[in-house]
Amino acid sequence: MDASLFGSAINLQLLGLYNFSFGCEKQLIVAIQLLQKCPNLCELGILADEDLEMLKTIKIESFSGSIVEMLFVRMLLSKSPALERVIISKSFVAVKSLKVLLHFPRASPKAQIVCMEHELFDYTWF
Repeated sequence: MDASLFGSAINLQLLGLYNFSFGCEKQLIVAIQLLQKCPNLCELGILADEDLEMLKTIKIESFSGSIVEMLFVRMLLSKSPALERVIISKSFVAVKSLKVLLHFPRASPKAQIVCMEHELFDYTWF
């Protein structure tokens, strides 16, 4: 599929990616291009067939703790056996949301969640 075939998807609010392969560079590029064309996207569903074997670090900025974001992080944690660190900018996140993240199952026993506060430039490790 070529994302250039799609015009602006300004009204698109729900996008599902099925049989998605994180290991396929072409699929990743098309997915990113599609996401750039959907400024009003409210829900993103990804059904991936394989684990993210090499993913070691995830950095998320402007994390708000929405249901969609939490589900996305949960999927990443469950599919990343080599994961070592998840860095989250918590400028908009309630402590309650962060506590929920701590209870998500992780494919990697080494995976740590690091929260960074913008104002204090302070790190909290979980």
